[in-house]
Amino acid sequence: MPCVELADPTDRGQGWDLLLRVINPITDTILPDEVPAQCKNYQGPVRTMKPIEDLERCVQHSDSRIAYLFILGDLSDEFMDRLEEAQLGMERKLARPIECVVVDQDQIAALYLTYMVDAEQMQAKSDEFSG
Repeated sequence: MPCVELADPTDRGQGWDLLLRVINPITDTILPDEVPAQCKNYQGPVRTMKPIEDLERCVQHSDSRIAYLFILGDLSDEFMDRLEEAQLGMERKLARPIECVVVDQDQIAALYLTYMVDAEQMQAKSDEFSG
């Protein structure tokens, strides 16, 4: 993703799978740094609330006000409602604003497609200049 970098690819046992760095595309400055991200892979309906519990653990062990959940699988309205309740609970418990950002399978597919198209276009331009 053009405005997101991998800050730390290591699972440190703090609840996140990796840490992200968000870059302002206009000024090229770091916005939030070390944003925790959970990555989950399900097929079909997500029938467990474990991703939400893991996201809560992420937030509790991080100073970031944002946490990402990259998740494959079909998310129900109940899942999204429970996530919203958990976010409000974390805000009360930690006395700070928290934003839980869900990147679902459709968004992941769109990001992948955009990346692949951009990479293809860059390669074509490179071939054009070198040939």
